[in-house]
Amino acid sequence: MITRILGRSLLISHMMVTVLAVGLVLVTVGVERIDVPRAELVRALVLHALLAVVWLGPLLCGLATTATLTRMAHRGELTALACVGIGPSQLRFAVLCAGALMGACAFVLSAVFLPAFAVDFAHAWVWTGEGVWHADSQVLVDIQGDGRVISAPLSVTEIQRAQPRLAPWNALRWSGSLGEQVEIIARPARVLACVGFSALGLRAVNWRRPWVGLVGVGVVLLTIELLGWAMGAQGQIPVYVSGTLALWVWVVAAWPQPSMRSSLPV
Repeated sequence: MITRILGRSLLISHMMVTVLAVGLVLVTVGVERIDVPRAELVRALVLHALLAVVWLGPLLCGLATTATLTRMAHRGELTALACVGIGPSQLRFAVLCAGALMGACAFVLSAVFLPAFAVDFAHAWVWTGEGVWHADSQVLVDIQGDGRVISAPLSVTEIQRAQPRLAPWNALRWSGSLGEQVEIIARPARVLACVGFSALGLRAVNWRRPWVGLVGVGVVLLTIELLGWAMGAQGQIPVYVSGTLALWVWVVAAWPQPSMRSSLPV
């Protein structure tokens, strides 16, 4: 019963936090691209909304968990649950399941829906395994050879694979670039990162300023994950290390789980 009630509250908080984040992104993009044609504006809005949900998914999970538990703490619900022997250990299962569900949704968005909009916003110059490809003129500059320019039309799949973070899941190949290898490992790791940030939100409820602290920690951890991805794609650190940064980097802040007892004097 408690798990079901808490799970419903968590899902509502996840929806509210996601809507707020997407709304902020839409307003920002709408102001920036107010002069573009309507069809292009709509596609840009959808693309950036998907990017926000996918790339900020772990942070949104932590914020949703913190919002739910902070609201319960202000209402005295956590104290009441503690009086009947229900503490963090009993609440953790629902929290982690909600994070796993949101992570799975973000994975589906990144694997299926995001690439459909990202391909229309490809850069004019695309780096491939053979050289630099120019989208408008459909020519390839062979930087690994003698620098000759050749006509080389690229398929949609090849353009998508040149941007692994935006490529469909079924287009990524382990035999491809280092960026593809990192992304093949990183996408499932981000699902587990959503679970980890949910656990971090379970701890953040005891902080003096949970919202500020969680956003600060989340931004730092996501920045580390992004830098690790870039370094792995460039071959500066092992692929398995850079791809799994999102999986274990949050452990430092989220483990061990503390007690939920109030620190105020009785």
